Amino acid sequence: RETRFRVTEVEDGRSYAHTTELDDAELTVRYVADTAADGTQLTITASVDGPEQEEAAFELGDLSASLRQDLDSLVALLEG
Repeated sequence: RETRFRVTEVEDGRSYAHTTELDDAELTVRYVADTAADGTQLTITASVDGPEQEEAAFELGDLSASLRQDLDSLVALLEG
């Protein structure tokens, strides 16, 4: 399901975050790029905040598959 989000953080060349408003909570996904020995390490984290954060987190379930898909799409875009 597609949802709208707003950009909530940008650190040029290093990090980016976006937040999606849920019913009574917000989902924030943050991407941070750090220099690694063999290139760049990308860390992706997701957090849910708000009065109904526990219920929203339960309903969202495991986001790892969705985040993996986002990462795979980013890699494909960058590698052309």
